[in-house]
Parts: sequence; C-alpha cells; structure tokens
Amino acid sequence: MYKPIKRSLQMNTPAVYYSCTTEMTNGREQKVYTKGGIFMGHFKEKGGNETIINGLKVINKSITYTCWYDQGVKQSGRFDIYGSIYEITNVENVEMRNRYMICELEKIEAGA
Repeated sequence: MYKPIKRSLQMNTPAVYYSCTTEMTNGREQKVYTKGGIFMGHFKEKGGNETIINGLKVINKSITYTCWYDQGVKQSGRFDIYGSIYEITNVENVEMRNRYMICELEKIEAGA
C-alpha cells in the first residue's frame, strides 16, 4: 500500500482550496472562485519551462501536492499556497482507496 509519509516527507504545507463555478455575466460565462477548505500536504516542485511569447518571458512551473483525500477537490479548482495561486491540472486518488490524493498543479508567471 502507498504511504507517502517518510521522515523527509511530512504533510506540513498549508493550502487553501478554491472551488470554481461559472456564472453568466452580460451573456458571457465567467469563472467565480469560492473559498473551500484548508488542506495540509506535501509540496514538491518538479521543474519548469521558460518560453518567450509576444516578447514576454513566460515561466510555467510544475508542482505536485500530496494530501489527504477529499472528493470535493476538482480539476477546475485552485490552491493558494503561501500567497501563490496554483491551477489544478490533475487529481489522482492513489490506489482508489480514498486515503491520499496527489494533485498536479501548474503556476504560470509572466514578466518582461
């Protein structure tokens, strides 16, 4: 059975989950994020890509966040970890046991 907790892997990084809903405004759907629960998990950066788009340097960071399972977490949501907003790209229920979940997150930064 999968057990992510080792001495070096502790679930001590807080994250606030924001669920996504859509609403119609002037005939256009807009995303509205509402605050959900607070999760404690393990935050790990996997790397990133740098590209230049329209003269701006864009940095795309890939992150995994391992925490206790909650079926309310969806791929359309976001996590706020230490003031940085991360989009959820994938949610994996480890071994379908409803014990742990691994969320793949993505942060896109742009600058001159």
